[in-house]
Amino acid sequence: MGLLDSSGSGSSAQSRGGPQVLCYHNEFAPLREVKHSCINQGRKFYGCGYWPIRIRFVTFCHCLIYQRSCGFFKWAEEVNEVRDLQLMLLEKENTIFELEHDKYLLEEKIFIDATRADKKWTFAMIVSWVFFAIMLLLAD
Repeated sequence: MGLLDSSGSGSSAQSRGGPQVLCYHNEFAPLREVKHSCINQGRKFYGCGYWPIRIRFVTFCHCLIYQRSCGFFKWAEEVNEVRDLQLMLLEKENTIFELEHDKYLLEEKIFIDATRADKKWTFAMIVSWVFFAIMLLLAD
């Protein structure tokens, strides 16, 4: 025997065509639709697959196990909003990474330029000391 759904729920599960959402059991939460006549009728949501209760027959012990819902619930439009926010966050993180990389390249360029200036200054000092030494030798 497989999983048995309990009857009497106020929603219907639909096929998996949209985003894959995990419940707190770390299992796929089915996309459902509110069937009760209320303000949210027809609105789609993701909920724990064990909602309200699922009964499973375990063959090795010949017993029934009642799986309780983990309480996961998310309106379908909120899932898309979360994905949009995650995409925006990823784009911002990429921008930050690119800016940090550019900063690193500029710091390295400044270091190289400073090293070159240091070498030029050192060369100028050596040339001036050599010139000074030559002037002292010629003065004698």
